[in-house]
Amino acid sequence: MSRFWGIFWIDASSIETIQQGFINIAHTCKFEESVDSVKAWLAAKREWLLIFDNADDPNLDISKFFPHCNESTLLITSRNPRLQRITNAGSCKVDTMSSNDAVSLLLEILAQTRGDGDARVLAEQIVKDLGYLALAIVQAGAVIRQGICSLDDFTELFSRQKRELLESGRSDLNADYHSSVFTTWEISIKRIEDIDESHAKLALELLRLFSFMHFDSIDKNIFQLATAPCGEDAEYGDEGIFRRSVLYQLMPSGWDGVLWGKAIGLLSSFSLITVENSHLISMHPLVHEWSRDRMSLPERNSAWDHAFVTVGRSGTHGFEYTDVQQRRRLLPHIETLMAHEVGRMFAPGVDLKERTYTAAKFMVAYSDGGRIEKVSKEIQKCTQRIYTLAGS
Repeated sequence: MSRFWGIFWIDASSIETIQQGFINIAHTCKFEESVDSVKAWLAAKREWLLIFDNADDPNLDISKFFPHCNESTLLITSRNPRLQRITNAGSCKVDTMSSNDAVSLLLEILAQTRGDGDARVLAEQIVKDLGYLALAIVQAGAVIRQGICSLDDFTELFSRQKRELLESGRSDLNADYHSSVFTTWEISIKRIEDIDESHAKLALELLRLFSFMHFDSIDKNIFQLATAPCGEDAEYGDEGIFRRSVLYQLMPSGWDGVLWGKAIGLLSSFSLITVENSHLISMHPLVHEWSRDRMSLPERNSAWDHAFVTVGRSGTHGFEYTDVQQRRRLLPHIETLMAHEVGRMFAPGVDLKERTYTAAKFMVAYSDGGRIEKVSKEIQKCTQRIYTLAGS
C-alpha cells in the first residue's frame, strides 16, 4: 500500500452510499462536494487506490463512478461474481478460510497467544462450527471479547442461539454498515423480493427447497426430472403437493432451462449459492441452516412438502444402471429431508396418498444404496401410522 499517496474508501452497497462516499472525499480534500468533481480530480492524478466496498447489488452499475485514469488502482469487493466482467487486472475469489488461517484470525481477535494449546483446540471447534466463514469468525470473536460468552462456552451456546450470538457481534461503530452475517443475507433476500419477475420468484422458492436438501451437490437434474409430466399427476389433481408448488406454477409445461438459469444466476450473484460445472449447486452450511430457520412454521411445512415430492419425482422407476445411480445420488437429500420430517410424511389429509407414494420411492432408493435396515424401519413406521389412522 505504500506506493499509493492516497487511499479512498466508498461504501458501494447503494447509489446513496456511493454518492455520500464521494462527497466525504470532497469534504476531506476541501473542494466542490460532488461526484463529478471528485472523479475529475482523481483522473488528473496518479498512484491512488479507490476501494468500492460491498458492491453486491447486481442491478447497480458502479462502473459509471470510475475515474478515468490508467495509472491508478480500483479495488472492488463484492459477493456478485458477475462484476468480474468489468475488471482488467483479474479477480480473486475469497471463499471460506483454511482451518489454520481461521483459527489464527479468531485468536488474533481475542489476543490469544499461538502457543496456548487449550485455546487453539477450542478455537478449532468454533471455526469449524462457523464453516470457516470470515465474517462469522470476526463476529464470534467480538462476542467472546465483549464477555457475552467465553471461549469455552461458545460452541454449546452457538448450537442453541446462533442468530442471537452473531447479532451480538456487530460493531458498535457503524451499525448500519457492519451488519451481522445473517442481516447481510436478509438484505439479499429483500433485494430479490423487490424484483417482480418470474426468475426472482423461482430463486426464492429454490432457496426454500434447497434448505431441506443436503447443502452439497444439489444437481440441476433433480429439478429437470421432477418437472417432467408424470402419470400419477392426474390422480392427485390440481391440488396435489407438486401442482401447488411455485416450481410447477412457473414451469407448467415442463422444464424451462432459461428460467432456471436466470434464477440460479440471481442466487449466485448474491453468493447465497455456489455453482460448479453449470449444474452442481452447493450452499455454505450456515446459509443452508439460516434459509430454513428464517421461515415460519407454516412456511417450513410447505417447503418440506414441496422439497419432499420434488426429490421423490426425480427418482426414476426403472432398474437399469443409470436409474439405480440416479436414486443413489438422491440419498444425501433423502437423509436430510427425513431429518426434518417431524411426522409429516404420513400425516392425514388430502396429500397423504402423494406423500405415501413418494415415501415408497425413497425406500427403493434406500434399497439401491444397500440400506436395507433403513427400509425396514420406514416400513414399520408406515405400518404403525396406517394402523393409527385406521383406528382414528
